[in-house]
Amino acid sequence: MKLRGTAVLAWFAAMGAATALAQFGLYGSPSLLDMPQVNSTTLPHSDRVFAPVTPTLAAAATFTPPPAAFAQPVVGVRAADHYASLPAQPAPPPAVDLKPDSLDIGHSQPGPSVVDQMLNEPTDPVPSGPYSPVNYGRPISAAVHRFDQAACGHATCGDTCCQAPCCPWYGSVLALVMTRDRPNQLWTSYETNNNPNQIDLDTEGWRWGAEVRIGRRFCCAQPTCTESCGESCYGQTCGQGCGGQIYSPWALEAVFWTLDSFEGMAYLSHVNGLSTPLTVRYNEFNGVNAMAYFDGAAGHRLWRSNEYYNIELNLVRTPMFRMAEAPWNVDWLVGLRYFRFKDEWIFGSVAGGYSWGEDPSQEAFIEDRVTNDLFGVQLGFEADYTLFRTWSFFFAPKVGIYNNHIDNYFNVYLGDGTISNPTAASGMTGSYPVASTKDVVSFLTQIDVGVDWRFAPRWSLRGGYRVVVATGIALADNQIPPYIVDIPEIASIDTNGELILHGAFFGLTYNF
Repeated sequence: MKLRGTAVLAWFAAMGAATALAQFGLYGSPSLLDMPQVNSTTLPHSDRVFAPVTPTLAAAATFTPPPAAFAQPVVGVRAADHYASLPAQPAPPPAVDLKPDSLDIGHSQPGPSVVDQMLNEPTDPVPSGPYSPVNYGRPISAAVHRFDQAACGHATCGDTCCQAPCCPWYGSVLALVMTRDRPNQLWTSYETNNNPNQIDLDTEGWRWGAEVRIGRRFCCAQPTCTESCGESCYGQTCGQGCGGQIYSPWALEAVFWTLDSFEGMAYLSHVNGLSTPLTVRYNEFNGVNAMAYFDGAAGHRLWRSNEYYNIELNLVRTPMFRMAEAPWNVDWLVGLRYFRFKDEWIFGSVAGGYSWGEDPSQEAFIEDRVTNDLFGVQLGFEADYTLFRTWSFFFAPKVGIYNNHIDNYFNVYLGDGTISNPTAASGMTGSYPVASTKDVVSFLTQIDVGVDWRFAPRWSLRGGYRVVVATGIALADNQIPPYIVDIPEIASIDTNGELILHGAFFGLTYNF
């Protein structure tokens, strides 16, 4: 009997320990009920209380939840406490008159949801000052570059919106130092009675010049900001985002550059006298053969003069595909260009036994002046790569097709104004001076390469190298015929020459 009581007591103690361990999570912890897989298409949406459904289980058995399965808690299952009760079905809202005259438009728009507020949360404004990202390394993609749209800086952020200022104008001043390629060799002098001793007179060199550029960006109007905005405002096109962007991708610019006249003079003398390989024996001055002035001469001189003028009017566009974070920027342009190149060549000789300036009637000259006026259209672009935040490298080619109107003037005369005539033996008719014109198609290409340094807001400094190549050009050297008396040949202008200018440039750009 005593043994039976002891066994019963031990059994109840074991059952109590299992229950305690289960509550402390050591073993036998309750798990969530396996919920049946319900086909969502069978659930009604018109009532807050779900109607009972009969799910299809993997096993053959079926399970039908009680009607209040989700309205009342399941005793002993803690995971179902969340579904203890649901609020009663709210009363339907009062009917609204939807006639147009009863709508209150000013108050009909719902307020932003929490998700909308999170998606439209304003970002921190882009910092201004010398280290602004727009100033250094991340130019505004929709602003026209020319040369540095990043130099515009930033406006002060207000209470509702930060916008980049519209710097519609930009200007630059560059200093140029350039030279030209030498034309085809034209021999003018040799030692008398020693024909192999040819002497060339060279007057080429380097000249300074200047370039002035002024441009205006087409900026959008600045509408009133009605929402907070920050960095997302920048880099958008006109009319997009933050009440409208203030930059347009278009600009109009005018460019003028010129070089100091390439003027030079070289002179020669020889104890044995100088003569010319040019054939002048069929020319005369008042019955005196031209050989008396050019052969056996006391001295020869050569004057050269070149003039260069360039005027452009360009429409510039920044492409829309430029990404704000990309280091590359490309500006495209199309425009009108006028380029003038004037080339003057004078060869002079003083007769033997005389010196320069002693007697103008003993000084003879052969002169040619040719002017190329190119007018046409050009296409080009400027690509720059930003590096080191404030530095960028640029490559800017332009190519155009032009009508080249050429004026040529050729004359043979003495220092006192006497004009040469063909000799009777030459059989040549005509007289000096010879003036003629011609129109041809010419091509001109300009390439600039260099670096740009944005050293302060609105300011940038740039320097580089420039090459200008023009084809279909009339050069003065090419208009000198072997026979100076050949007037028909002189009247026919040779236009198969080319002009190459090259040299350095450096200067400042300012946005305002």
